[in-house]
Amino acid sequence: MRATTVVVIAALTSAAAVHAATPKQDPAYRVSITGSLTETDTVNASSSGCAPAEAMRTISFHNAAPLVQRASQLAYARNGVFELQATEHRSVTLGYGQGLQCNDDDVGCGTVTYTIGSVGTGVGVLNGKEGRFTLFFTSIKPDPFGGKCSGLNHAWRPEGTPGSSGAVSIVNFPPPAIWAIPPHPFQSLDRPYWRPLTRIDLYSGKQRMIAFTDNGTEPPSSRGATHTMTWTVQLTPVP
Repeated sequence: MRATTVVVIAALTSAAAVHAATPKQDPAYRVSITGSLTETDTVNASSSGCAPAEAMRTISFHNAAPLVQRASQLAYARNGVFELQATEHRSVTLGYGQGLQCNDDDVGCGTVTYTIGSVGTGVGVLNGKEGRFTLFFTSIKPDPFGGKCSGLNHAWRPEGTPGSSGAVSIVNFPPPAIWAIPPHPFQSLDRPYWRPLTRIDLYSGKQRMIAFTDNGTEPPSSRGATHTMTWTVQLTPVP
């Protein structure tokens, strides 16, 4: 009887060891998201007859609530996954020339906070694009500054937002004028807005930190603003 018991315990111990060494089929991760988008718009003397004037806004964000995603969810980035808590800071430097003011809206600048809704947010590997891990969102809401501090030529007001009916402001992350989705006519290739990470990597269940940073300037046919985009996604396995 004693020998039989020893054999059974040894078999159970061996099975437990094999089970522990086998990766979960669909591991879960705690997903931590941070990032920012800075937009700088400048009017220069040669084109406007004014002294240089600059408008800048920075939108910093992080996930508004704890987020747990399985590998199968991260393997195909989907819309409507999570909300983001955002902090937006705006500043305007006025310019003058020939007695004219280049920008007439430096009132009401500063910092506001708001939530970016879950509709239009997503994180994971792009559908049909194996190995391209990214983060994206679209913020559609009334101007959080109430039409004040609206940038050069009021570009940040709803009426200055491409695709808006004039009632809401739209912020796309990444901005399609630079990181085109799909490529615009003035771009020959889709500019990367992702980092290399495969679906197999996600199913490994390992802790990972995926980080991205890039900057670019819109073409003259658009507004010519410069954008700097950064994001970090931390994946921590859930036991």
